[in-house]
Amino acid sequence: MSGWIKLHRSLLDSQIFASEKGLKIWVWILLKANHSGKFTPIKIGKGETVVKVERGSFIFGRFKAEEALNIDGSTIYKWIKRMEEMGMVEIQSNSHYTILTVCKYNEYNDLDDKEVAANEQPLNNQVAT
Repeated sequence: MSGWIKLHRSLLDSQIFASEKGLKIWVWILLKANHSGKFTPIKIGKGETVVKVERGSFIFGRFKAEEALNIDGSTIYKWIKRMEEMGMVEIQSNSHYTILTVCKYNEYNDLDDKEVAANEQPLNNQVAT
């Protein structure tokens, strides 16, 4: 995985920022979210299916999250449910997998801003030199 994400300063005043675990889980979710849509193979029983995972979404597994974050799986799940209630994420589950979607992902991580940053960079470098 490569690239970057944006964090808005309003995060400092949020309920998530007030909790170390909540903040860690939220940043992990933002970093895991796909920056573009893609097809992902999923093992289902003895078979396999392919799922389209949209931009701003990813396939969530509580055990993988627990391993990656070193936080108890039930704590992660409680925080994700709280984030859903706060309108930060959407959870789509079935008996085989869960897709987590960051609400307003496109609004906060707009692709057009890359061009703005690239255009501003030479000006900033010129001022610094």
